[in-house]
Amino acid sequence: MHKSYTIFSDGGSDGRGGSGSATILDFGTHNRLQVVCDLGQATNNEAEIFSGVLGFYLLSSMPDTKDFYTNASLHWVSDSQYALKSASQYISNWVRNGWKTASKEPVKNQGLWKLFLGVTNSIQFSTEHVRGHTGHYENELCDMAVGWVREQGASVVKDGWVVIDCIDLINELRLLDSIPDRKQIDQMMSGVLEKVLRSGTKGSLKKVSAASDSPKEEHGIDNLVIEATNKYFLDLKKIQGIKEYLNENPDLKKSLTGLKSWLKRLS
Repeated sequence: MHKSYTIFSDGGSDGRGGSGSATILDFGTHNRLQVVCDLGQATNNEAEIFSGVLGFYLLSSMPDTKDFYTNASLHWVSDSQYALKSASQYISNWVRNGWKTASKEPVKNQGLWKLFLGVTNSIQFSTEHVRGHTGHYENELCDMAVGWVREQGASVVKDGWVVIDCIDLINELRLLDSIPDRKQIDQMMSGVLEKVLRSGTKGSLKKVSAASDSPKEEHGIDNLVIEATNKYFLDLKKIQGIKEYLNENPDLKKSLTGLKSWLKRLS
């Protein structure tokens, strides 16, 4: 049976020494895995790249995704034009040109892009750009998770999220001078996979709904909207309940527009 997988990713830096990457992996039929990593002093672009790499690596490594290379389609959703266009349009030219841009300048973040090529070797995927802070459900969740880990580091505990300290890993990846093979990738990423498997997946993917204790952000979906969405997340027959909830709360009704595309996908 053909399967469809989706990676939702986001990453960011606060410019003050805090950064993080988050990914939500959708395995179909509401089986999801949510992972956020503390990257320490990574740049914004490094965090965006790593959030995508993290999703691709975990999808290709989980025990329940053995058909990943042979009988599945993969879609990557991000608010980073830089990450998506680099991964799908520019990277092949960089390799051909000896890791130089069209203007003959060295490609930035080469170590991470070399890891990306190693992880995605033989993987076909499509991409989708979404605008940040416009109510896209999974993007908002990833954005808030990045905010938590930027402020509190890997010590933060949030229901539904696997939180991992990847500061040493990102430092190691910056130094990559060649595209790693799968054995090398597994050695570098072993700590990440081990943490995910120990979190409760234990060889089979668990049902994970969005975290219900998300903090309020200056930008993004209001916390109450997320709570309302979580309430009905696994029961599609009650999607109408979200709309009724918003209609009963005029201050939140404006967020309905941002949720329309997500609701349409579920209903």
